[in-house]
Amino acid sequence: MKPLLLYGSHTMLWCMTGSSMAQTWISLADMPPNGYPLITGANAVHIPATYSPEHMSLAWELLKGSKPKVELDPKLLELCPPSIALLTILVDDWIGRAYPKDVAAFVRGFMRTKLIDESLKEWKLGLEGMPLSQRLAVLDLAFPDVGAEIDMDLHSGLRQFLEPHLDKKGNGRYYFRDSYQRQIVRLLFNKDGTLRESWSSLEFSATLMQLDMSWNLLRLGEAAHHLLGPHTSRQWEHEQPPAGIDKFKAKLQAIADKTATKLASDQGGVVGLGPQELWERQSWFQKVLSSKWNDRDRAKSKVYKQARCSHLAMLVFYLRLSRNVLAHAKPWDQESDIPVDVDVIETLPRVLGQSLFEFNEVIVDALRVLSRRTMEGINAEIHAQLSGSGGSSIEDLTDDEGSSDGSHGAQHDGSSGAQHDGSSGAQRDG
Repeated sequence: MKPLLLYGSHTMLWCMTGSSMAQTWISLADMPPNGYPLITGANAVHIPATYSPEHMSLAWELLKGSKPKVELDPKLLELCPPSIALLTILVDDWIGRAYPKDVAAFVRGFMRTKLIDESLKEWKLGLEGMPLSQRLAVLDLAFPDVGAEIDMDLHSGLRQFLEPHLDKKGNGRYYFRDSYQRQIVRLLFNKDGTLRESWSSLEFSATLMQLDMSWNLLRLGEAAHHLLGPHTSRQWEHEQPPAGIDKFKAKLQAIADKTATKLASDQGGVVGLGPQELWERQSWFQKVLSSKWNDRDRAKSKVYKQARCSHLAMLVFYLRLSRNVLAHAKPWDQESDIPVDVDVIETLPRVLGQSLFEFNEVIVDALRVLSRRTMEGINAEIHAQLSGSGGSSIEDLTDDEGSSDGSHGAQHDGSSGAQHDGSSGAQRDG
């Protein structure tokens, strides 16, 4: 390292390094200057954590070209988070282990024993000695609808380290830009904000991208139902609508319009069908509707039949049904034996002809317009329903549609912005 720094080009000097090189940089900073301090010539290079599908495909082709004697399994690219660095290490490890045939099992093991363990080691150094509030603030960053005020909530050193990888919401709060970084953070923390030390295999039953979208889709379903559901028209006549609801509605309307166009074009010449008929003809819609977690929504669906006369209303209903299913697949709960329903996660992207990455960004774009206070209100309503006397159902408490008894009960410890019951996210103050 020292010869590279001393005898490199005098016009420009680049030195790319990771966090494990921190001691090297500390040593350089401590070197006697004897003139011009070497450390003052060091500049931070913030490499993107996530790359586009096109960049990932290019990296894949380069990897194949660099290993002409090895036939790389395409599933390595498919299951890897959108990181060129991760893909390179994943491929090298796969080759080093003599090309395991079960690529899915290999990738799950890699993520658990390499990626998460490495992440824990890195995070532990900085966070273990910090106050609980710092860890909870980092966890808030993993939820685009909640976010954190980094100027107030984070230590200045931690803020400087994380800021290049954060996006800013309209209300000034920040959240992690990259999907797999969000999910890594969720996996690193216990409900009380302490760092975890072990994980179950069930928590890796889906890719990090799928797990992140599971959380986002669940949150979108909750927000859509409580802000735009069939019962809300009366509610907003007597109450001030929450901040961001118009922008949120516009985001969902755009998804509904694209879905409407796609459904209409796939009807094989059948004309004259209304939005409700178009949606109900779809096998994927019937599948989630018939889930055991949606028995009450299914039984009461006729009550709101007339209210669901638009594609937006049907989208909100579908998101509600999806939320009920995903609320049971708790990837953070080691005692749960229900894996994430990947089919529910991938349905709308498949219908719209979008990649999982693209549609996940659409969801995040909708969630980020909501304020923390709005999400606190939603969570307060959910928890009020959960704590109803005598085990009352949701429709008994709110004249709402209601889902299966289990669907809201299972969500009790996961309905907050984070997975720590009542200690962070939108739930902290609820």
